[in-house]
Amino acid sequence: MMNGKIKIMLMLFLTSFSLKGQNIEMYFPYFSGKNYQLVIFQGAQQKEILKGTIPRDGKFTLNIPKEYAPYTGMSRWLITGTKEGGGLDMFIPGKDFSVECEAAVPNEQNIIYKGNTGDKDLNDLYRAQNNIIRRYEIMQQAIKLYSQSDKNYNVFKEEAEKQQKAYESFQNSLKEKSDYISHFVPILNLPDGKGTRLFEKEQDRVDHIARYIAEDLDWEVLYTSGYWNRIVDTWVSIHLQLLKDKERFTREFRKISSRISIPKNYTEFVERVAYNLNLYGEDEYIGAIAPLVSSSDKITNYKGPLAVFIKGVIGSKAPDLVLSGYVTGAGEVSKASRLKMDKQTSPMFDSSLIVFYQSDCKNCTDFLQQLSEHYADIREKGIRVIAISADRDSEVFKSKAQSFPWKDNTYCNYKGVEGDNFQNYGVSGAPTLVWVDNNGKILSRGSSFSLLNNTN
Repeated sequence: MMNGKIKIMLMLFLTSFSLKGQNIEMYFPYFSGKNYQLVIFQGAQQKEILKGTIPRDGKFTLNIPKEYAPYTGMSRWLITGTKEGGGLDMFIPGKDFSVECEAAVPNEQNIIYKGNTGDKDLNDLYRAQNNIIRRYEIMQQAIKLYSQSDKNYNVFKEEAEKQQKAYESFQNSLKEKSDYISHFVPILNLPDGKGTRLFEKEQDRVDHIARYIAEDLDWEVLYTSGYWNRIVDTWVSIHLQLLKDKERFTREFRKISSRISIPKNYTEFVERVAYNLNLYGEDEYIGAIAPLVSSSDKITNYKGPLAVFIKGVIGSKAPDLVLSGYVTGAGEVSKASRLKMDKQTSPMFDSSLIVFYQSDCKNCTDFLQQLSEHYADIREKGIRVIAISADRDSEVFKSKAQSFPWKDNTYCNYKGVEGDNFQNYGVSGAPTLVWVDNNGKILSRGSSFSLLNNTN
């Protein structure tokens, strides 16, 4: 009977909590009469979940709606509708608590939290960490100023190494803890180029940061941190601009994918990665991770940037080329409405290379020059070249296209990347090359002439 009573009481408690949501008792008398809003973070989104007006006595309750309660993560409480603005960023610990401040300018000294030590813990940890970093940087400056023969050089060197070890020990202690704030501190460091170790060389530093994001970062904490886009952007940027290793990028993408179990969170991660790869025109990277994305079973709707993973990806059937309303490089209106990418429409070729380009794009010009120089060899290998232009000006298109050895197979409808074929193949940047076999299957996709090295 006792166990039964305990279960009933527990059920009543949980039901009561879910009905009332999660409460934050506020007391800010100086801001009475001001409007406010409460924002929480969900991946890339800042969600306004509450708004209201502070009563005359300054006492009010922020009741987090039950669909978000209990919420654990960072939040932003803002004073709105005034020139002065104001408010505060605060940690919400997944339970009820209170916060008060009677001053006109809230700060660390005059804000009082009850039932929530998160903000104090964060400030203390961040100060302790930065004290180590400051001492390390001072020693590094001294090492640069003094020669190795100076009697103090080794002292500075030893102290710098001591601070390196202290920093690594500090970060390891955070990793061993299970609380939100301890896992939030390393997230704060990443946009500033700091990982969980201190390095003298930039290459070592960026290599470490990329590995940390892939292998150790707490992605659930990141989701409610307000730093989602900045961290994902940092990881992609390091790979594309510094590491430049597609195989490593793919391996790390796989590791991150395995560590994000919640479908909604995973979808937002992949969407942001796709956005960045599209922005940089890195179709080879998109093609490399597309099989991992499509086989994850975590994404249900491939809309927006996610469309690149299901349109024109390696291993899929190549869409028919839409030619209705298109003009050829020879200056004629296309006679065909569609062109199927298979051996029935091109029996004399073993495969087709579709080139998406734009005339005033330098990378496109360089590639097209290479393609023209090797065109005879490419035809001898049984490869048909088809070019689709993103030009919007007819004179620009004709001037460029007439010089192509494949001008009869060059097409444009002056709609840019909004044209049917760019959309059907998920192409957002030029040049993009799609290599298709005579069964209509996409064999490879990329943005450089190296793609043709696989055509032997």
